Amino acid sequence: MKASPRRGTFVRAPSQDDLAEVYLVRLALEGTAAAHAYRALYAGPGPLREALSGMREAAATKDAHGLAKYCTEFHRAVVAASGNRLMMEIWDSLFVEARTMATVVRGHVDLHAAAEAHVPILEAFETGSPELCTRLVIEHQHEYSGYAHELEVACKAIQEMRRRGIRVLPGGDYGFAWTPTAPTPATLSTSSSSSATRDGSHHCGHSTQRGTVPEARRARQGAARILCRPDPG
Repeated sequence: MKASPRRGTFVRAPSQDDLAEVYLVRLALEGTAAAHAYRALYAGPGPLREALSGMREAAATKDAHGLAKYCTEFHRAVVAASGNRLMMEIWDSLFVEARTMATVVRGHVDLHAAAEAHVPILEAFETGSPELCTRLVIEHQHEYSGYAHELEVACKAIQEMRRRGIRVLPGGDYGFAWTPTAPTPATLSTSSSSSATRDGSHHCGHSTQRGTVPEARRARQGAARILCRPDPG
């Protein structure tokens, strides 16, 4: 909540720091809950299976809200199975579904990858051990605890580098769950295409052998043509 003088009190969007802090709290809660929940979920993993099925259906239809809902149900089932009432109350107070939705949207998370990331946890409860369940749950929260903040910092850094005239080339871990591969080339920005063709060819020592991507064709094709013959047109 945020109070503004002479305006009232409003619900503010969670910041990247807020999200990172919540994931660390969840790491502690769910990591502890996993060991205590093992016996119950080993005997009856139905709630986890149903939640995973829901996540997969949501991913197939590109339903981010649905994925956040079923993801929340999956993790809540782990805490609930621990049988610890106070732990459950604390977990519910974190408003996990809303914060999961914020992570999915801000981090441009690949929905399919996010759903499948829960499979090892389910399998650990079905055929593993309490120690394995605890480790996988903690690792799962660790993965999401920092990348949203790192994405925000990286975007600011790249903008500042470009402002200072530093050439920034596309690359890195593009294609992972937190930076999914573009479904179509048209989703690449004009600046990404330009840096790939103009700056990329210069970096590779082929500044005279780059092709061109006319503005009218970028939206349709989008693909950056690197190291190809110069366009005679």
